[in-house]
Amino acid sequence: MLELAWTDYITTINRERQLYGVNMDPLQLSPILGDKINLSNTIIGYKVDLSFWDLWMAGIANMELRNVSILRDVGLSSVYTSAILYTPELELEGYYSMEGEGTGAWSWITSAKISSEGTQKFKIRMQNVSLGLELGVNLVTLCDDNHYDEFSSAVTKINLPLNYGNAKFSFNNLGSVLGTVVPIVGNIALKAKQEILVSIIKSEIEREAPSLICDRVETVKLNPDTETHRSDKFWNSLLAREKQELYRDRVAEETVKLVFNESILAHMTNITSPVRQKMDPMQLFPLEFPFWNHLFKSNVKVCDVYLHNMKQISGMDMILMRDSTLNYSALRVSVRLPIIWMTGKYKLERSYFLKYFPANAAGDFNVKLRYVMSRMIVILRNTEQGLVLEHFSADTDWFATTFLFDGLWHGFGELADLIMNELGMVLATIIQGSKEIRQWPINLCTSPAMVIHKSIPSVDYKSWLNVWTLNFMETAN
Repeated sequence: MLELAWTDYITTINRERQLYGVNMDPLQLSPILGDKINLSNTIIGYKVDLSFWDLWMAGIANMELRNVSILRDVGLSSVYTSAILYTPELELEGYYSMEGEGTGAWSWITSAKISSEGTQKFKIRMQNVSLGLELGVNLVTLCDDNHYDEFSSAVTKINLPLNYGNAKFSFNNLGSVLGTVVPIVGNIALKAKQEILVSIIKSEIEREAPSLICDRVETVKLNPDTETHRSDKFWNSLLAREKQELYRDRVAEETVKLVFNESILAHMTNITSPVRQKMDPMQLFPLEFPFWNHLFKSNVKVCDVYLHNMKQISGMDMILMRDSTLNYSALRVSVRLPIIWMTGKYKLERSYFLKYFPANAAGDFNVKLRYVMSRMIVILRNTEQGLVLEHFSADTDWFATTFLFDGLWHGFGELADLIMNELGMVLATIIQGSKEIRQWPINLCTSPAMVIHKSIPSVDYKSWLNVWTLNFMETAN
């Protein structure tokens, strides 16, 4: 899966020269590294002050993935990942300034001072470049007193090794002053860039999930753990199909839980956060489905559907089971919400009471669900043909429901309420069981709907939903 993700990113960059709307080739480094890099160092007897700014990197769009590796211990309590990217040529250019003064005996042998004489351009051209990314995450003893578990997870290694075959350093107005300084200054610039990038990555991780970065950690090694969620019979039945020992991936579980509790929940309570703005309200798929019972038949269209109050999401529980070869992964995630509601527009077309009386209607709706528990199960297997999704299911349970529809027929009284309550239950069930939730930038009322081709009779809709979701995209055994 990791190799698949890397390949997807690199293919996108090579094809479009950008990623998520950011130009990648050439890549402006100032937004990443800061407006100016200031360094002090000693170079062959000179104490120098260096500054670099307006940095650009070219050649990223020619990268290819050379190697991806993942190292796990027997108890799945640590993970070390590395990826190596290769490009035939990479250029770094921008502006610099340097002032240096000789120290000790060196100042008597040669000129006491060296200088770039103000702002100058520089360029570093590297060939046969390999850029690595190394990341390690371990289970560790508690880093602070805010945790009550026996252990947590923490990032224990971040490294960005850079290797190249040949390099040509060009610093305007410096070679003529002291030619031997040029490659030294160039290597200082490259090393500083690496160190700053590592520091930025650490600070960004710490800003989002502070407990993931901790200086005083003691790693924890666990024995293989086969415990699963004993009360979930369906989940256990899926695992039993493997007929081999499966093990808890504790470091992955603890990392995701920590990120959820420290980062995602913080975003969800911050009304200005982009995460909150995308998730609450959350725009859902438009729907179209047939509905009928012994009194009423209709084709139902639903659009402009929004799910509200996701900001109160809590109680995230995650279990990740792996086999001994790490080719099989079974993920179970559940969350709780005290109350959510869905709003949107509905339209009843080709509608009839008792098969003969036209009964079309249209308007707005509001479906409110209380004490909600949602569960998602995903099973993936790595095969010779690639990564295969063997199972996906998402279902929701709730304690109480309230429906409100406007634009209904006048004069039908309790009969209309009965039919719309029944339709509201179907609507709540289908929307909560939808398999994909995406952000659509277009008007959903004029967009193709996700069509449910199955007729929906008047039955126990939660039972019907379970049958529908649990068999969705599930491979036959």
